[in-house]
Amino acid sequence: MMKKVISLILIAAMAFTIVPAVTAQSQTTFTDVPSTHWAASAIAEAVQAGYVSGYPDGTFKPDQVVTREEFIKMAVEAFGLDTSRYTAPDMWSLPYLAAAVENGWIAPDEYDKRKDKLIPPEGYKDRGAWMASFQKKDGNLLGIYADTAHYPMPRHEMAKVAINALGKSVENTGKDWEYKNAVMRQAVNLGLIHGMGNGNLAPDGTTTRAQAVVVIQRMLTLKNGGTLPVSDDAKDSASKERDPWGRVIRTTNLPKNASDFPYILEGIPNEMYEMPFIWTHSKSFQTPKQFAETGEFTKEDLDQVLERIEKAYHMILNVDYRTIDPETWGKELRKLQADGSPGLEQKNIEYAKWVVENKISIEGYIDAEPSMAYVADSSGWFVRAKFKFKINSYEKKSNKLLYDYLFEEFYREGGFFDFEKGVWYEGYTDIRFATNHYGGNPADSASVNSITSLFMNYMINGRYVGPSSN
Repeated sequence: MMKKVISLILIAAMAFTIVPAVTAQSQTTFTDVPSTHWAASAIAEAVQAGYVSGYPDGTFKPDQVVTREEFIKMAVEAFGLDTSRYTAPDMWSLPYLAAAVENGWIAPDEYDKRKDKLIPPEGYKDRGAWMASFQKKDGNLLGIYADTAHYPMPRHEMAKVAINALGKSVENTGKDWEYKNAVMRQAVNLGLIHGMGNGNLAPDGTTTRAQAVVVIQRMLTLKNGGTLPVSDDAKDSASKERDPWGRVIRTTNLPKNASDFPYILEGIPNEMYEMPFIWTHSKSFQTPKQFAETGEFTKEDLDQVLERIEKAYHMILNVDYRTIDPETWGKELRKLQADGSPGLEQKNIEYAKWVVENKISIEGYIDAEPSMAYVADSSGWFVRAKFKFKINSYEKKSNKLLYDYLFEEFYREGGFFDFEKGVWYEGYTDIRFATNHYGGNPADSASVNSITSLFMNYMINGRYVGPSSN
């Protein structure tokens, strides 16, 4: 889509009117905000102040997700920033974004989709490229991007806007995740954020209308010279070292091979770390720590690759003969497979037809761990994952109960792969992923392929099974 550029000149006499996200109301009580609601008083104060309102049906929708531009609009109006100098008839939020930029709350290119690292949320369409030029008070032009301003506001970004609006600052080390954690610490120390329960800060979580209003009310308290209580739980949580995904790193009770990993996480047991790697004799082998240090895959790269892997295995481990449509299932799985093998889509469809014919029902999941990605050979990468599955039904035992090439090859009645009906099997596995596109960023296409298996290197119900044990 071509970039939409709006050149705007200072128009002092013009006031800007937008179609608001909510309909203005005079009421300050709402059917979905009882007096016992944790944000009830803040919501009432915010509505009375006029920077947010309820809906015509008498609700406030406190749990509805707020977008970046919606939060900026509320905060700008709450602080009384002048937006009348900016007009943008084709984009309602640009005057508010411009006011935020000129006052140092956000960077001009904060929402430039070429630089924004937030993965487009499901259900949010690409609005294209939007840029506007405004005349600043000093006469210079101010360029504003709004490409991704309609995405949900992450909690760490809300915290950053709040800190900047109060004239505070956070040192940026150049590493996004370190900066994000520092922002959350500062927000906690100022009393702006108290956490989601037990001090959980959820920096990558979305922001609700209730949360937005509470934070803005706290911003106003500090702006007007007041002080805020600081949550001890949140302060304790914020003081802990975290990884790029915001998870707590532990430094005690470490696994025997802790040096093979970039860090050890509080929420992962040692047995997952201590499970042997596959093909360590390979000249190409890299431990997870070595792989992370290469920088071959960024956090955002791993996020999109692991999302494909988990989606593929969600399909494979959740088949039900009563609901599956073989053609659709086969085609959708093919979209997630990084494989040039001819006939793979048809192979997918044939398995799905067998699911219907043999009345197969399976449920399960895998949860891939980004800090455990490593290189075992030159043909691809591996990532360690937790898995759990149960075969609920089938009419005939066969080597095609599970859609997995090693299961198909090694299954035999009475053997190790003779899984019992109705029994949960869980453990850890190393999932191979690869790309069949060369040149450019491999993360743009890397995913599972036809030789990806749950059963290449794995631990199941406490028993380790290496590649030569099947």
